[in-house]
Amino acid sequence: MSLRRLDRIREVDATSNTMICEAGVVLQIAQQKAAEVSRLFPLSLGAEGSCTIHGNLSSNAGGTAALAYGVAREMALGLEVVLADGRVLNVL
Repeated sequence: MSLRRLDRIREVDATSNTMICEAGVVLQIAQQKAAEVSRLFPLSLGAEGSCTIHGNLSSNAGGTAALAYGVAREMALGLEVVLADGRVLNVL
């Protein structure tokens, strides 16, 4: 399944240190958007130019800074998902 069209960063809030990303956002883009507001997106992987946020969350990626900042699931504050019956579950 391709999530190429789900590649928007909806919001970057420097005050609360949060970012709302769609599933297909490439990790490197998320890091760049965080840096634009003087913040660090600490997840760092060798494939950061091609791996996506949904892949990092689903595999619980750790990366080189996992000991210092935690793994991907520890960085997620909430999810918005479409269930099998079409309902949208929003727990952002």
